[in-house]
Amino acid sequence: MLLEGIETLLVLEEAKTMNRAGSILYISQSAVSKRITNLEKKLGIKLIEPNGRNVRLTTDALILIKNITPTFNELCGQIYEHKSFMSDSLIHIDCSETLLGGYLSEALVECIDEDKHIKISTNHTPRIIENVKSGKAMIGICAGFFTSSAWLTDV
Repeated sequence: MLLEGIETLLVLEEAKTMNRAGSILYISQSAVSKRITNLEKKLGIKLIEPNGRNVRLTTDALILIKNITPTFNELCGQIYEHKSFMSDSLIHIDCSETLLGGYLSEALVECIDEDKHIKISTNHTPRIIENVKSGKAMIGICAGFFTSSAWLTDV
């Protein structure tokens, strides 16, 4: 599937190795390789080159990632909005590390101890907003202020 290939490429950009990308996606290293190969065939371009134990993304891959990431994240968000949730669904909270470490750690630790369906990750504010918009996180807790509230209309 095309979306799986794109998602794999985006994860591979951050992970730098097929093995790490597979771990993030909960698939095997060979499945990562197969997805990238299938995407290369569909697009008719080379996306990766071996670089020791790592992989290097080609110029074509970097251009594709730059152009498609916002659209892909928006599509993920649209799919997420149509997802139904059950009482045992995982609640992913993306939080500022500063807030988590300084103000919220005790409260959130209690929540996690009481509810095993809560997952917390830490990021910087722009990434938190991106993760909430794309559906990767259900709740975002950020530090700081925005000069514009335009981003709120997209959430």
